[in-house]
Amino acid sequence: MNIYDFIRDKLNSDSVIFEIGSHMGLDTAKFIEITGSRNIHCFECDPRNIGILKNLGLNVDLNDEAVSDIDGYVDLYQSTGKPSGSFGINILDENDWTASSSIKKPKEHLTEVDWCKFKDPIKVKSTRIDSYCHKKRIENIDFVWMDVQGAEGNVLSGFGKMIDNTKFIFTEYSNRELYEDSLIGKDKILNILGDDWNIVHDFGNDILLENCKK
Repeated sequence: MNIYDFIRDKLNSDSVIFEIGSHMGLDTAKFIEITGSRNIHCFECDPRNIGILKNLGLNVDLNDEAVSDIDGYVDLYQSTGKPSGSFGINILDENDWTASSSIKKPKEHLTEVDWCKFKDPIKVKSTRIDSYCHKKRIENIDFVWMDVQGAEGNVLSGFGKMIDNTKFIFTEYSNRELYEDSLIGKDKILNILGDDWNIVHDFGNDILLENCKK
């Protein structure tokens, strides 16, 4: 399965899409291109990425904050460094490595990717998804793209009752504790979501989930 083909098949211009961890907007631009959605809500809390995202001028609701289980402020551990090779994508090759930044303190990541280092944490604003949806008067979410580097449990807890009104979730998962107090394995994600959720496809390090009652 190709996740972008799935998105193209299931979503359209009326779909409500939440991108939690937008990084530098590469996937954001793809969502716009393949769905034409006018209801894309993006969340990114690393100031380095936010500046790049704003300069892209994408037609999305861009929120410069983290998503977690609290409304307030959380620590962000900013990743930095340069891999030895090239990605072949200018925006990645020309900028510092920001894709591993997390509100979770790095653990096994420090030895797993030795060229990637982490700065001292900074404080960033955080929102719960249920609080955000209440503020924006959003009743249903069609698709969630979640790339939060070990903070999956915090994000899902912050959905509250909105998890019942969410149709699909695409998220990373890991079988190692790359970040402290992170969920280990896809089963823990499923335990948080509950019995109404099933696996559509397991990509190996990413998983696509469906709310079968939605």
